[in-house]
Amino acid sequence: MNIILRDIKQIIHDIGLLIKYCFSRDEISLVLSLLSVNSFIATPGIISNYEVQITNNTSQETMIKLVLDIYLKSNPQHPEGHYSYFAKNIIMPAYKSKLIMITYNWVDKVQFTFDNYSGNPDDFWQGSCDEKETYIVKALLIDSQGTSRDILTINQQLS
Repeated sequence: MNIILRDIKQIIHDIGLLIKYCFSRDEISLVLSLLSVNSFIATPGIISNYEVQITNNTSQETMIKLVLDIYLKSNPQHPEGHYSYFAKNIIMPAYKSKLIMITYNWVDKVQFTFDNYSGNPDDFWQGSCDEKETYIVKALLIDSQGTSRDILTINQQLS
């Protein structure tokens, strides 16, 4: 009898939590909604094309930093497993999404293209790691206070 009473109390408690969740608001303000690449095989000197979709679902225009950070999957440690890092500051209009195109030759050339702009990253670092293995490519969305707001990840094989 105690077991049934305890189960009934737990079910009532869980239903209460479900109702509370159904009426709460989910704050989705700045998000990455896409990270894609034209090939999951990367070759130094050959351009990889990345697409990143950023959405600002707030009523305020805001400055964000988009970072692509590439680490060796088997050793994601800086500096020995850190392949490269590049970032761009971008102004995001209120209630808008923006598609960012990034080209990277896995050596020394990075280009960001969006709206009517095409240019170099604001920050760029290339490490000495060049193992022919799988790499983690992370897109990070950083707000104007330096807080990481979202992360998307893909893998690429360096050949």
